[in-house]
Amino acid sequence: MEIELKSKGVTSRFSITKYLRIISATTVLLICCLAFIGGVSGAGPDGSEENPYLICTVEDFNKYITGTNVGRAGSKDTGYTYYHYKLMNDLDFGYTCPANFKKNPAFYGIFDGNGKTISNISDLDESGIFSLFGEVKGGAEISNLSVSNVSVTVTVNGDHNRRYGTIAHKVMGLVSNCNVTDVTVTFEPDESVTNNEIAVVGGIFCNIHDGGRVLNCSVNNFTVIVNHGERVSSIEGIGGIGSQIISGIVTGCSVDNFVVHASNIDSIKFLGVIVGRVGGTCVVNDCSIGSVDASKVNNIEGYGWYFDTGSYNLIYGMFNGGTITADGNIVDGPVNIAGVTGWALRANIDWYDEDRDRFEISTAEELAGLAKLVNLGKTFSGKTVVLTEDIDLEYEEWTPIGKSSETMFLGTFDGGYHAISNLMITGDNEGVGLFGYAANGGTIKNLIVKDAKVSGSQNVGSIVGNANPGTSFVNCTCSGELTTSNVQRIGGIIGVWNNTISESPVTLQNSTFSGSLSSTHTRGLSSLADFPNAGLVGECTADSGDGKLKFVNIQLNIPASKTGYTFKGWKGEETDPVFSPVTLNITRNSPLTEVWEKNWHTVTFMDGNTELTALEFEYESSITTPANPTKDGYIFKGWNPKLPETMPDEDITVSAVWEMIPEEPTDEDETNHVIIITPPKTAWQVVFYPNGGEGSMNAEVFVEGEEEALPKNSFYRDGYVFKGWSLTPEGEVFYIDEETVVIDKTTYLYAVWEKIPDTPQTPEKPNIPTIPIIIAGIIVGLLVMIFVITRKRQKEE
Repeated sequence: MEIELKSKGVTSRFSITKYLRIISATTVLLICCLAFIGGVSGAGPDGSEENPYLICTVEDFNKYITGTNVGRAGSKDTGYTYYHYKLMNDLDFGYTCPANFKKNPAFYGIFDGNGKTISNISDLDESGIFSLFGEVKGGAEISNLSVSNVSVTVTVNGDHNRRYGTIAHKVMGLVSNCNVTDVTVTFEPDESVTNNEIAVVGGIFCNIHDGGRVLNCSVNNFTVIVNHGERVSSIEGIGGIGSQIISGIVTGCSVDNFVVHASNIDSIKFLGVIVGRVGGTCVVNDCSIGSVDASKVNNIEGYGWYFDTGSYNLIYGMFNGGTITADGNIVDGPVNIAGVTGWALRANIDWYDEDRDRFEISTAEELAGLAKLVNLGKTFSGKTVVLTEDIDLEYEEWTPIGKSSETMFLGTFDGGYHAISNLMITGDNEGVGLFGYAANGGTIKNLIVKDAKVSGSQNVGSIVGNANPGTSFVNCTCSGELTTSNVQRIGGIIGVWNNTISESPVTLQNSTFSGSLSSTHTRGLSSLADFPNAGLVGECTADSGDGKLKFVNIQLNIPASKTGYTFKGWKGEETDPVFSPVTLNITRNSPLTEVWEKNWHTVTFMDGNTELTALEFEYESSITTPANPTKDGYIFKGWNPKLPETMPDEDITVSAVWEMIPEEPTDEDETNHVIIITPPKTAWQVVFYPNGGEGSMNAEVFVEGEEEALPKNSFYRDGYVFKGWSLTPEGEVFYIDEETVVIDKTTYLYAVWEKIPDTPQTPEKPNIPTIPIIIAGIIVGLLVMIFVITRKRQKEE
């Protein structure tokens, strides 16, 4: 249908049908676009799994994760729906703390950290419980979250309810794939309160209850400091991942750089690197431990962590009973906890069965397990342990097998002629060696102890520190360096033999020691010659009986060389020198000692190739020279090389040094020109070090007193700018590049670097639905275009 329009004599025809079609199509398109926009944008997050609440800012976190009963909707009658939350950006709290950090809310939600990090949390308060999510209830989940740089100082004021867990206070639900780094928790006592108590502290959680799970989490650089101030009476417990499990699971977790300082408090009930205390039905497995330093911890109570009781280990500090699975846990870093170090930390006792009488061991961990079992009171009386492989103890601290007279080894140890090498024991303990105490029929045989380094206050031996009546040592070959502060109680094989039964002496057969024995005693003894019994056995004590020590078929090795002396043999108090091999039966009153004789050496005096004379002198005696020789036309100036004052342990040859007597000058000599010889100048070397950089620069030689320019720096270091040269590795810039200098000594220059600042990154922002906006713009553009075309056609018609 068309209509005619007349205006000022001009007739225009306009198609209403076409216009209506255009309007209809545009309207339909607009409606579809609006529907699309509505479908994309929706009505906003509703906390469902498909449309979780989005946490983009610190304000969002404080809004959603605060108060009590956080994260669930509904009622007990209709059932609960757990809200879902998703962290969209890294959150920096600017060294403040979240709103609920000290409120301990009950969290029922599902929180997805989305791989983001919450950082820079700091607080100083007297509130009792600190954690991001409070109690993670059954069915609730925290996952994929990192937390870093947390510093919390808690004032302890007598209230026992002082608890810290970075992620949660209690876990009854699930915490997984969470990482905590750079956390320091400091407990300061209230000086006005006399009985301050601290409850529990954990890197991830305080407690696990009711089947809660913590999976695949890590804690790095976690430090717990308890300042004593004579006001903190006790700590309930500390754990690297968590303080304690009542019933639940910790698996796939790791702890590294875990530090505990609590050296002056009255007591700690439990301490563990993964978990402090476990009880009920628990699983702690597939966990690993890196660097741990709890050396500044003491006064752990008897039912707390005491490694040698065997009830506790690094993974969990105290076991309360119930059922626990703890397989696949490893220690892969340096550990020092309350003095427990070295192989004792990895002792393996899986090979032991109380009902068996013969055992075979082949590793250092199993040998450490023998020490652990004996120190727990297993005497091995009537039992035999056989070594089937060589063992290298790698100079890692060793805990002796049998640590006291109450825990002695009474069985048979057969080394199978295998070597235990690089044994190391340090400190100032009494009764140390591979075995600490052995007695009452115990036998150690067919054993090689190689390159041992053992020290103690007294009773020190490479195989046993204290040997009591009835002990036998057969076919033992030992070497190493042994040190004690008691000059008598040290021996290459046995430190001290205690015998109160004359009919049951200690028997030493076919055994040797080579190496050194030394004492820090004021006598300064340092040679086997200074020790009784050929250095094989230290002091022989006998409160009753004749104190016989039976040496049978002993092959006495020639001792280590002694400067200036020659070893002549062995001598008893009333006998002539004795030479090895020899069968001995030594009593306490007739020890066997080394016999040494001072060496004599020759000093030969030469004139060119002619021998003038030769004189012999004893080691360390004064050297006297013959009369000075004479030679026509020469003056004798001395001997070269210069003679020492006393005779060294070697022959010496010296030659006469002569100076020619000058002739009188002639008239012709006096009229000759004088030649002036300029002495050479001194040159000094300048050496260049990259000091953290890379590349190379040759050392330069500078003439003393002359100005010269330093060479241009050719070192480089990624991410740094070269500033100049310092005289020390940590010093400030002393010379700039290519500076003109005067060098008057050998000089070492170190490159000084300045780090290039990192370019700040723009924080990630939530995605904005831009497609609907573009479509709306297209629609508006189409409408404008239709309007313009229509008006143009109207004018044309």
